[in-house]
Amino acid sequence: MISVYVPGPSGLVALDPAVDLLPENAVWIDLNRPTQAEEAAVEAFFEIDVPTHEERVEI
Repeated sequence: MISVYVPGPSGLVALDPAVDLLPENAVWIDLNRPTQAEEAAVEAFFEIDVPTHEERVEI
């Protein structure tokens, strides 16, 4: 699941975006057991490599 938060008039507002349409003004993105498509979208959006579950367990 992916949760995206953008600035709103009184603070952050949660959105339920389409995976391929992450808003450019996103300031916070939560990934909770993301699908491969969700993880790929976030990696492409931020140009980062999201750690795998196995890598996160090591931390």
